[in-house]
Amino acid sequence: MSNEFSDYSVKNYYTRRNNKSLFPNRLRGCIIGKSGCGKTNLLMNLLLDGNSEDYLDYNNLYIFSTTLFQPCYQALINGFENGLSKKKLEIVLFIRTSLLKKKRMRKQYYTRDKLNLDYIYRDHCSEIDKKEFHLMVQEIWNKKYSFLTIDKTSEKENGKFRKHLKYFYIFT
Repeated sequence: MSNEFSDYSVKNYYTRRNNKSLFPNRLRGCIIGKSGCGKTNLLMNLLLDGNSEDYLDYNNLYIFSTTLFQPCYQALINGFENGLSKKKLEIVLFIRTSLLKKKRMRKQYYTRDKLNLDYIYRDHCSEIDKKEFHLMVQEIWNKKYSFLTIDKTSEKENGKFRKHLKYFYIFT
């Protein structure tokens, strides 16, 4: 039996992407926020290049949402299905079938915000002090439709934490 192994790895499996310099070449992201905070608006601005910004280069798009019935999502789906924008786009949409129907369940869901924030801190921001993290998100989220970007490919001092996409958060 030979100790040498053949190389069965697939070379150049990933296609090179041309995302705007604010993003890494390969990107997986979550847009998280309360109802009415602008998540859909942010997503549409990233996907569609209305101002010729062309933020994201993509062939496949997966959207997980309980509000895919909204007119903007329907327009997005119809547009891509009819070839109005990005070519060869494969859209896979998963609609969560069980909506929070009872008032009590909704209240329970929204009181978990602090716990969810703690999970984000634990999983993605542990290199900064927890108090600093809470102060940062409070400051960023103080303005309506403002959002925090966590770029896991960057260091803390080099834009890992950002207000919107381009304003680096500086820790003092």
